[in-house]
Amino acid sequence: MTAPKLEKFPPRVSTGSPQAESFASYSLPIAQLIDQIAFSHSSTPQEGVLQKIFKNGTASNLREAILRLNSKEREQLFTRVSETSLQKLISYSQENQSDLFWNRLLAFGQQQVQEGKNEVASAVLGYITSVGAGVNN
Repeated sequence: MTAPKLEKFPPRVSTGSPQAESFASYSLPIAQLIDQIAFSHSSTPQEGVLQKIFKNGTASNLREAILRLNSKEREQLFTRVSETSLQKLISYSQENQSDLFWNRLLAFGQQQVQEGKNEVASAVLGYITSVGAGVNN
């Protein structure tokens, strides 16, 4: 499987240091979610590949973190997460309003259920539940 070209993903405009930028946006929570979907083979939460990239300070946003994955990791990512879904998640990671972020993520999870993408849907909805976000229905 050939990984999609990430150049077309919208970059986030940097407003500060890489670490400040990654933690100010929702890049880290989305990275945790993607790690769970693509790289975790257990139900126990653990630090994943993308999270480590952020903690190393080598990426200031999710798009950059994905570009830093090696070819095997990218192939694994795109085997489990479609290009369209990944583009949406990258977009959500750039959200700066908490209620909008959680509502968009909830709608995304519900859409995955409707499309029969149960593994992704379960991870997204489980993540929302585990964080305990106050999402309006």
